Amino acid sequence: MDLTLCFHLDLHGLNDSDLSVLNKSYQGGMKKLLKYLYSHPNFRLAVSLPAPVILHYSKKYPEAIEILRDLISRSQIELLGGGYYSPIFPLLFPIDRTGQIEKMTSLLRNAIGKRPRGLSLFGGIWEPSVIPSLESCGMEYVLLESSLIPHPEMTFMPMISSEQGKCIKILAQHKDLFPNPDEDLNSWLGRIEKKYIDSSKSSETSFEKKCLCVSGGIKQFMELFENKDFSGALESSEEICLSTPFSIFESALEFADVYIPGGMDSKLSKNSPTVYDFFRLFPQDKQLYKRMMYISMLISQSHGGDKMRKKAAQEKVWEAQAGSNFIDLESGLPSHPSNQQAAYRILNQAEQYIRESGTFVDSVTSFDYDNNGLKEFVCQMQNYNSVISLKGGMITDLNVFPSGPNYAAGRNFFALADGKNSCPSGIFKERLVEQPLAEKDAPTEAPLDFSSLVFSKKKFDARRKEIQMEVLGKFSSLALPVLLTKNYRIFSNGFTVQYILANRSPFPLKGTFIVELNLAQTDFSVDNQYEIELIQDENRNKADGGKFAADSGISLIQVTDESEKRLFLVEPNEAAGLITENVSAEFCDENGAGFPEKSRTMQFYWPVDLAAGLSMEKSLTLSLMPLKNPKKH
Repeated sequence: MDLTLCFHLDLHGLNDSDLSVLNKSYQGGMKKLLKYLYSHPNFRLAVSLPAPVILHYSKKYPEAIEILRDLISRSQIELLGGGYYSPIFPLLFPIDRTGQIEKMTSLLRNAIGKRPRGLSLFGGIWEPSVIPSLESCGMEYVLLESSLIPHPEMTFMPMISSEQGKCIKILAQHKDLFPNPDEDLNSWLGRIEKKYIDSSKSSETSFEKKCLCVSGGIKQFMELFENKDFSGALESSEEICLSTPFSIFESALEFADVYIPGGMDSKLSKNSPTVYDFFRLFPQDKQLYKRMMYISMLISQSHGGDKMRKKAAQEKVWEAQAGSNFIDLESGLPSHPSNQQAAYRILNQAEQYIRESGTFVDSVTSFDYDNNGLKEFVCQMQNYNSVISLKGGMITDLNVFPSGPNYAAGRNFFALADGKNSCPSGIFKERLVEQPLAEKDAPTEAPLDFSSLVFSKKKFDARRKEIQMEVLGKFSSLALPVLLTKNYRIFSNGFTVQYILANRSPFPLKGTFIVELNLAQTDFSVDNQYEIELIQDENRNKADGGKFAADSGISLIQVTDESEKRLFLVEPNEAAGLITENVSAEFCDENGAGFPEKSRTMQFYWPVDLAAGLSMEKSLTLSLMPLKNPKKH
C-alpha cells in the first residue's frame, strides 16, 4: 500500500489565555515533542498553533520559537494559519474573517519568519461561503474533517472546491485513524486499508496515489512518540512517505472536484449537524451570537468620528469571536458561562468605544434584532443596552456599561423541571397559576405561561420610549380567555412595566399572577453573588443566599451585586408576595461532563379574583445604578 501520510498536530484546544494551562501544556508535552522532532529529521508534521500559544512561547519560551524556525527552514514541519482568535468562520462577516486571518498571518510571519499557506478550522466548523474570504487572504488550502466529505473515497485524495468563482484546495483529516497507543504499524496500516477499501467500493474514481492526513492532539502525539517500535517502523517504512499538506498539493497531478456542504466535527454534531443547529439546541450560544453580530453591525454603520476608537472596537469584537466562547471542544457542549460572560464584557466594551467615537443619545429602536421574523425593541441607554422581545414579551438582554456582563444571559430554570435546557431566561416573565402559592413553596406548574406566547405590538413611541404589547391566553381546564397587556416605559436607569390583566370570559377568574425576574450569575468565583434586602410591611429584612418567601407585604427589594459594583431596586406599585432564591441547572453530556449554572430568581405575585369582563392593574419598576459604597475586600 503506497501511501503519502501527513500528521497534523491540532492545538485549538489550547486557545486559552490562562498562563498556567499554557505552561503545563508546554512543559508536559510541546517541549518533549519539539525535542523529538529535532532529533528525528525524517518525521514531518503539520502544526496548528493558536495565537495565545505563539505569543506565550515568544515571551516565555523563546527557545521553542527558535526550534520551530529551524524545523521550518529544513521543511520538516509546516505551520498552519487561521483566525487570530480561533473564531467560528461561518458566523462572521467577511470583513471579520479576512481581518482575523490577516492578523494571524502577520503574527506567524513576525514570530516564525514565514507566512502560512493553509489553515485548519476551530471545531472543524465549515461552510462553503468562507471560500472567497480564504482565497482573498492568500490561503491555498484548508484541512477539513473527513466526516464532512460527502464522498468517503475522496478523503484519501487531494480535493478542490469552489464558491462564487473562488476556489480552495482541501485535504481531509481523519481523527478516527490516529494510531492507538498499543497499536503496531502493520495493524494500523491494515485499519487504514480497510477504511479505504470500504469507502471506495461504490466509487468509480481512481487515483494512482493515495494520501492521508491524520489529526490528533498533544497527548496523542506524545503517546505515539513514546511507542518506539511504532515510530521507528513508521520512519523506516518503504510503503509510507511522510509529508506535509503543502508538499502533497504541490506534487499532486489531479484534484477531485467536490462540493462540501456546511458541517462541523462529528463530536460536536451528534445532535446538531451544523453550528446553526447547535444554536437551536443551546439558545445561550445563539444569544451571544446575536449580540456579537449586533456590535459588528454597529461598527460597519459607524461613519466618521474617532477612527482610533472604532479600530479598538473592531479589535474587541474579534476577541469576543473566539470559538472557545461558544463551544467547548472537549465536551461538545456550550462553553462555560464564565467564558460567555467574558465575551459579553468584551462586546460591551466594544459598544462603549463606538459610542465614544461619535455623538450618543439615548434611544429605543425597533428592528429584527435576532433575525426571527419579529421586530425586537433595542434600548440604547447611557448606562445599559437591552433587548425586549415580542416572544414572551420579556427582556432577553441586559448589558451594562462600560464593560459589564449580560444579566439576562441565564436559563429559564422554572421550565427546566423536565430536564430540558432549551428555554431561554429573561426579565419580566409572567405566569398565571390556579392555586395560591403555599408559604415558602414555588408553584409546581404554570397553567398559563405568558412567557411562552408571542405578544403583538399595540403601540410604540420612540420619542417617549414607551412600548405597549398584548397577548391573549387560555387559562385553566376551562380554557378561559385572559388578555395580558404590558406597557414598558424605558428610562436612563431602568424600566417600569405596567400590567393589565383582563378576564375576557363569562366566568369568574381566580388564581395567582406571577412576574419573574432572573439575574444570571456573572461572577463564578463566589457561591452567592447577590445580596438581598427588602421592605416587608414597613420592616427591613435581609434574605440570605438561600430561599426566602413571603406571602404578602413586599414593597421594595434591593439586590446588591458586589462583584459588579451594581445595585438593583425592584419596586411594585402594590405590596406583593415574593419568592427569591438561587437556582441552578446542570448541563452535562452523556459522560457526565458539564458545568453548573446559577441564577437569582425573584418571583413577585398577587392574588387574582376577577368577575367576568373585569381587569386588574399592577406594575413593577426595575432600577439599575452603580454601587456607591462597595465593600472593601
